[in-house]
Amino acid sequence: MGTRTSEGTLEHERMERLVDQLVPPQGPPWRRFVVGVSLTALVLASGLAWALGYVFPRHAAWGDYAGTSTLRYVPQRHAFAASIYVHNFSWRDLRLAAVTLDASGVRLLDAGIRLRPDRQAGHPGSTATTCDLAGADPNCPEDSRRLWVSGDTGLLHLPATIPAGADLDLEILISPSTCTGPTALPWGRIFARFDFGAGAFPFWSHTERIHSPLLDTGGLQDIQEADGTSAASDPAFAHDSPLAAACRLMQRQ
Repeated sequence: MGTRTSEGTLEHERMERLVDQLVPPQGPPWRRFVVGVSLTALVLASGLAWALGYVFPRHAAWGDYAGTSTLRYVPQRHAFAASIYVHNFSWRDLRLAAVTLDASGVRLLDAGIRLRPDRQAGHPGSTATTCDLAGADPNCPEDSRRLWVSGDTGLLHLPATIPAGADLDLEILISPSTCTGPTALPWGRIFARFDFGAGAFPFWSHTERIHSPLLDTGGLQDIQEADGTSAASDPAFAHDSPLAAACRLMQRQ
């Protein structure tokens, strides 16, 4: 009887030692408190870094907004330019590495950005919306009316760095490859690839869709001649689709 009890006690002690090796005994209360606070702070810091755009390169870290565009004819390039307002919601500088289009009937010729240094995030006067290249729009930098023309020093070609919280205009130069369509509006999806720059950490990139389409619901109203005259004001374009009107404007020049 005593021998069995002794063997049972020894086995129990061996099990306790094994459990202690696998699961260390609890430390003093102050140590558990420090460990808990440290883990909580690490989780909160990681989540905040992600939300503010320090970990993942995306301009829409806190939100997404873009102003609608018009297609304005640039006779010097024999193409059409679109200017779309975008805001960098990230708290970290981003690099816009490339732009692609999902828009049947047009070819992307070039792309760049134009920063608006006087309208940073949090600026009391930061009310930027669509940049109307045709008129004296205070939302547009003065040299934006020379878009894609010789002497336009404000245009930054890709890849280009976007400061944290900056307002900018995404400038796109396109040429119609067909003179029909689009049959439905809005039309034309714009995709931008962002990263943190050469040699930066983290090193990965991210492609996201810009909120604004290439053409919204304005139709012919958004197809403009070089002087800003809308195709909708000319009866000759009354029955044209937007791309058909664009082709006819190019043929006129």
